[in-house]
Amino acid sequence: AVIVDAVTDNRNRTASEMRYVFSRNGGNLGETNSVGWLFEERGVIAVPVGGTSEEALLDAAVTEGVLDVQISGDSAEIITEPRSLAAVRDHLERTLLGPAGRKVLSATLDLRAKSVVPVSQEDAPSVLRLLDALEEHDDVTHVYSNADIPDAVLEALA
Repeated sequence: AVIVDAVTDNRNRTASEMRYVFSRNGGNLGETNSVGWLFEERGVIAVPVGGTSEEALLDAAVTEGVLDVQISGDSAEIITEPRSLAAVRDHLERTLLGPAGRKVLSATLDLRAKSVVPVSQEDAPSVLRLLDALEEHDDVTHVYSNADIPDAVLEALA
């Protein structure tokens, strides 16, 4: 399932172009909000990890509304309830980042898949082509997908 956010001055033109991109790349354009139930809104806060232990980050993130912490390389994503985004961001800046002279990298509301669908090595190229084509469209601001392409498959395609 794919959700596309677009900003346009001509809704009919953009809908027609989205329909074309989907059909050209093996997808089908559904009705508005037809797959919305597969996603949920979440707050996503990106913070720098450098110099901060994983334990300190987890301790600082343990506040009401934090659902998950995902550390990857030199940054971490803290997933929150949408209503808790600002409070958690402020708490992190006060307790963990501010004293170290660092700031939150970003804090946004995002759509996250409730469950993911594994993509096989055979299907991965067409799924990636579709997602890339959608992201390249001038009117598109965000593309959300519940496709889960394993790292091994991505490396094999690179």
